Amino acid sequence: MKFLCFKFWRSRNLRKMITVGVVLILLSQISVAEDWPMFRHDLEHTGETSDVIENPEDLELKWKFKTEEGVGSSPAVSGDHVYVGSREGYVYCFDKNTGKEIWKFKTGDWADSSPAVSENYVYVGSNDWYIYSLDKNTGKEIWKFKTGSWVGSSPAVSENYVYVGSRDGYVYCFDKNTGKLKWKFKTEGGVGSSPAVSGDYVYVGSGDSYVYCLDKNIGEEIWKFKTGDWADSSPTVSGNYIYVGSKDSYIYCLDKNIGELKWKFKTGFAVYSSPAVSSSYIYVGSFDSSSDGYIYCLDKNTGKEIWKFKTGFLVSISSPTVSGNYIYFGSSDNYTYCLDKNTGNLIWKFKTGDGVSSSPTISGNYVYVGSWDGYVYAFAALKPMDSSCSEDSDCQSNHCVHGVCRTTDTYCGDNYCDSGETYSSCPSDCKKPDGSSCLNASECSDGYCVHSVCRSSSIYCGDGYCDTGETYSSCSKDCEAPKRSNSEICSSNSDCESNRCVHNICRPTDPYCGDDYCDTGEDYDSCPSDCSSEVAEEMHDTVKTTCSSDADCEDGEVCRDIECIGEPFYQPIMPYINYIAAFLVIIVLIVSLWIVVKKLRKPKDAPEPTLATIEKKPISTEKPLSKAKGKIFCRNLLKSYKNTKVLKSVSVEFEEGKIYGIVGPSGCGKSRLVECLIGRITPDSGDVSVFGYDPRVNMKEINEVVGFVPQHPELYPEQTVWQNMQNSAIKWGIADFEKVCSEILKSVDLADRRDVVAKNLSGGQIKRLSLAMELIRDPRVLLLDEPTTGLDPGMRTKIMTILDNLNKRGKTVIFSTHYMDEIDICDEVLIMKNGGLIIKSTVEGLKRKTPGRGRVVEVTLERVGKSLVMELEKDRGVDKIIESGRILRVFTHEPNVAEITNKITKLGGVIEASRITQADMRDLFIYFTDTYPEEE
Repeated sequence: MKFLCFKFWRSRNLRKMITVGVVLILLSQISVAEDWPMFRHDLEHTGETSDVIENPEDLELKWKFKTEEGVGSSPAVSGDHVYVGSREGYVYCFDKNTGKEIWKFKTGDWADSSPAVSENYVYVGSNDWYIYSLDKNTGKEIWKFKTGSWVGSSPAVSENYVYVGSRDGYVYCFDKNTGKLKWKFKTEGGVGSSPAVSGDYVYVGSGDSYVYCLDKNIGEEIWKFKTGDWADSSPTVSGNYIYVGSKDSYIYCLDKNIGELKWKFKTGFAVYSSPAVSSSYIYVGSFDSSSDGYIYCLDKNTGKEIWKFKTGFLVSISSPTVSGNYIYFGSSDNYTYCLDKNTGNLIWKFKTGDGVSSSPTISGNYVYVGSWDGYVYAFAALKPMDSSCSEDSDCQSNHCVHGVCRTTDTYCGDNYCDSGETYSSCPSDCKKPDGSSCLNASECSDGYCVHSVCRSSSIYCGDGYCDTGETYSSCSKDCEAPKRSNSEICSSNSDCESNRCVHNICRPTDPYCGDDYCDTGEDYDSCPSDCSSEVAEEMHDTVKTTCSSDADCEDGEVCRDIECIGEPFYQPIMPYINYIAAFLVIIVLIVSLWIVVKKLRKPKDAPEPTLATIEKKPISTEKPLSKAKGKIFCRNLLKSYKNTKVLKSVSVEFEEGKIYGIVGPSGCGKSRLVECLIGRITPDSGDVSVFGYDPRVNMKEINEVVGFVPQHPELYPEQTVWQNMQNSAIKWGIADFEKVCSEILKSVDLADRRDVVAKNLSGGQIKRLSLAMELIRDPRVLLLDEPTTGLDPGMRTKIMTILDNLNKRGKTVIFSTHYMDEIDICDEVLIMKNGGLIIKSTVEGLKRKTPGRGRVVEVTLERVGKSLVMELEKDRGVDKIIESGRILRVFTHEPNVAEITNKITKLGGVIEASRITQADMRDLFIYFTDTYPEEE
């Protein structure tokens, strides 16, 4: 029976017949499309809408400047110039008014931070491990100082010294004029930001999760405070307190003198920046899930949430910029946002060509911001003339008049009084002329508003009818309604010049037979001879009468385009069209099944085929299928080791140009699937095709287009980085290898390690070297088996960034991982378990396949007991519960906070907080595999 069904579904005839049936159904439905909402244009749109300015035409773009690579920071503004670093290693100086390049200075690697400007100098850190001091007018190097690792921020300047953090874990203090080291302080993790300086102290966060307070003169530790994860940003100091964000999702408020916690606030996910402080409030961005970003406004004294605003993707890793009544920040959804700082209402958003990972710099009326599209933008922070506005501070002129930016408060350029006062007090030149629309007489220059139009008198007949507002009988003679000519529509005899309105049409005579039938409205017997009933009845069948609906037409007629016409031939069967279509589909299925059964007939002594004989067909040695061109796929892959099946009939397809992540519990078959795709292992049965090539017979061709990075790098540990690259170049026949190797080492951030012996590299550097050795032949596809296993979070992020950049350049990337946060960069994710593929989808697609379509109820408890969770799971309304410390995330078909919290309370749980939120990748992984990620 299985075999019969298998052949039945693979039948081409069946597919053709089903297609015919579906077409019949669609045609039948389209014929009555008036009743389908998809064909209706009068239904209200219920999707998400936005009335904000997306690429705002009324936000004036002043200039934009193109660098060679992404710009991860916003410019520093000083005088008439702006200064910014870029990923190609340059520090630029522009004229802030024109965007014209004044000078640029080349560092040895990314200069991915906004320079600090002090007096006549700019100070900037670079991934080449150096801190540079440059003349701000000429770009000439004054001094440079080498740290022990890359410097991801620019120094803080205070008096005669600069303070900066480095990924080597040190905080450094130099003389700002000479670059001479004054002191350095060692933390236990990398320092990705520069300290905040206040009074005699500096405050800095570290990758070891501590916030440190140091004496700024000697570098001695005063106190330190431990957060739950990286505190990788520079704290904000305000009054007696400092505010800092942490990757543990909390924002902390600490006493700056003793490091004592005043309050902390939990966001939905990691916080990579510290808040901006303005008046009584603080503002900070958070990565609230794998795809969402929020800006929070909190009371700075209590930590109470005032408002929050959701962006389209991750919020920038820098604090918002506060200026006047507004806050400005960038987001990875490609937008720069402006919000009302008091309400969180969106004022405008400006779209760039890629993500914006910094908050803008505000100078005067303009915003300056860098984007990963490589551009630095300068555009109006406030709106120019004639733009829409809500208050004076929205406009460059500081005059918002009737919702429009104007040059003055009393603006008459649009021919009406725009003073904001009542019309009676408007100046005469602001009164509306004749013919303008009006609401009352005080708006009009002549003092008469007649039927919502300014007129010269209260009785206006210029448009051919009585405009006094009285009935026609009382109108003056010159305002009587004009008589209508023959064939025009009428309602009474008095409307017509002929004084004869016959069937609502002006006619020359009352019995009117000009259109070949009797128009008297009487029975045919009383019509004149030329309107005899025979002629009238014969001609009546062809006449088109005006109508607004079928009810206006006689029996046997329908209303189409305001005319009554004979009933269409198909009209009588329309009520039964669905039944007819369904009947035809049933006939199609019966005929298709009969065809398949007929083909399957065989002699009685023929052996019965089984599913096993189908699946275990011999491995082909012929050229691959041409259908696979442009794609990578595997079909029905089976692989066993001894008695263990590591791949169980896996079928999956990968499209070129996308990035895929493969996740699953340990031993689920992730690595074996990747090795089958590259041909490192041969499946017991099934097909693999890589752009039309079969790994079993076309390894040479596959090696030319596919690069493979194994979990355990395969290189020569006693040779240098450069020697390993040379070996790889020779292996793949790369002629001009020196140039190629240099460029690739730079792209993976190993240019300064070329002469280091491989065994002396860190784990992350070895992984990047292994990747570089594959990139040397410029493969179309990169397969990576757990490329970040064993690395610290910072190094994992760096490798994921490299993979993401490669994908943006057109590479197809497929990698396995057990870190859920790495799925953020993927177009699609594959979830495996026990050798089988559970699902392949986008993250949003995974959410849609869960109860609640990705929405979960999150409850924070004082204490989580196993008995409480077990009892709650028994509830029919609860589909799955995911534990994370004291937090429960509950999947239900109809997420309802009150309902879940009531159930928990009845079971004895003490609730501290609850909300509805979006499931993240960790939740989805646990939901589909019923297993917690390996990293936990």
